[in-house]
Amino acid sequence: MNKLPKQKRDQLILVVMGTVMVVVAIWFGLINSQEAALARLKTTALERTEKVKKANSTLIQAQAYEDAAEGNLKVLRVLEETMSAKDDPFAWMAATLRMLGDLHNINIRERSKPTAVEVAILPNFPYKAVLFRINGFAYYHDFGKFVSDFENSYPFARVQNIELVPTVEDKEKLSFTFEIVTLVASAGQNGL
Repeated sequence: MNKLPKQKRDQLILVVMGTVMVVVAIWFGLINSQEAALARLKTTALERTEKVKKANSTLIQAQAYEDAAEGNLKVLRVLEETMSAKDDPFAWMAATLRMLGDLHNINIRERSKPTAVEVAILPNFPYKAVLFRINGFAYYHDFGKFVSDFENSYPFARVQNIELVPTVEDKEKLSFTFEIVTLVASAGQNGL
């Protein structure tokens, strides 16, 4: 550059500076804005990919929940079969007490007609409850086995208000009175 005339040198410097300014203008005007747009597109693509993954995960979970609900509904229907019969709870209770009474040497003297009672477990609880009052005679050990077997066999029934009194003729024998409260599926319920 030292050998170039001053005018040529100044022109060359102006051309180089102009070229640098044009390159910088192109960089900031076009390339930089394109890179920023590309970065936004990448971010948007990643966000949408995550949303799609979440949606797929939700669909898989929804199917799993639906399968679990269907399985639970089947279990509920099976459990409802162990509840007292909704059309005739008295006949169901008589048959059940007769079967368990014979098994444990329990003499059931009297059973009351079922009385509807309020079930205050949950609001809009889909089942009704009926109460039976039972009287009879049994030995203490036999009565204990009877109550245990009844409550273990029928999880939707509860024995309450047990009164045990020794009989006059046999001090080993007890006169008992208790109540059974059992759930009954409402008419048209069928697990729903």
